[in-house]
Amino acid sequence: MTRKPASTNSPGAIPIAFTQRGTKFEGRWVRTLRPDVVGSSSFPIAKPLPRLGPPVTAARLPRLHVHIAIETSTRVGSVAVQRGSERRRADLGESRAHASDLMPALDRLVRELGGTPAELASVLVGTGPGSYTGLRVGIATALGLARASGARARSVPSGEVLAFGALDPGQHAFHLIDGRSGGFYLAHFLRTEDEVEVIEFPIVLGREELPGRLAGTAPILTDDATAASSGLSPEFLERVRTDVRPDANALLALGLARLERLGPEELDAIEPLYLRPFGMRHGD
Repeated sequence: MTRKPASTNSPGAIPIAFTQRGTKFEGRWVRTLRPDVVGSSSFPIAKPLPRLGPPVTAARLPRLHVHIAIETSTRVGSVAVQRGSERRRADLGESRAHASDLMPALDRLVRELGGTPAELASVLVGTGPGSYTGLRVGIATALGLARASGARARSVPSGEVLAFGALDPGQHAFHLIDGRSGGFYLAHFLRTEDEVEVIEFPIVLGREELPGRLAGTAPILTDDATAASSGLSPEFLERVRTDVRPDANALLALGLARLERLGPEELDAIEPLYLRPFGMRHGD
């Protein structure tokens, strides 16, 4: 179906704009994201194009596909945008600031690459496990953008994103996260040439169970707070790496490869990877 520019006072205005209220697509508002989740932002607001000779409209501009990746499973999240062969990324503020700076960051990156929302073709999102608040905001934003634009969507567990970005092909590692309330999330991954193989899917363990599950010499990918709260002995702490986290650039690369190979997911199937209900203590 051919998309026609929305009627505006400025010839050539781009006919799609993401805002706090929802999404204006071809002149209609589609309510997609709650204001308290997204915060106030635009992505991006339509601007008049210069008139040199015949009126310039969106249909007359060269169009490249725009792909975005949203990774918000950690305290410091990140977003990445690819348009054609060019790519940009940006870190987000810590923890609950994701809600207010996620959309402005996407807006800025898309505009830096000379793109428009009308070019949005793919939305990729990390699904955790990790921060409840961060995952809720990131996934709600991704689903809203995909529904509003018709872009293809694909989710990737954040531990697999971490392994893809932090490891070299042939390396394997554990991913350890403090799940709070006395439990820890643990998974085991192998980095292959262009993929990540799951050796052990994420599970919830008590502190006393960790030494037996972390046997071997593989690196333990975690953060400073988890390393401190895990109670691991010095021999395990020597294998700990806290210099890496799931990153939107790795999500973009891995997600686009899976999108090409596996196709898009049904949007209703994309949800946070919560290994237990919020607030439940280990052993409940």
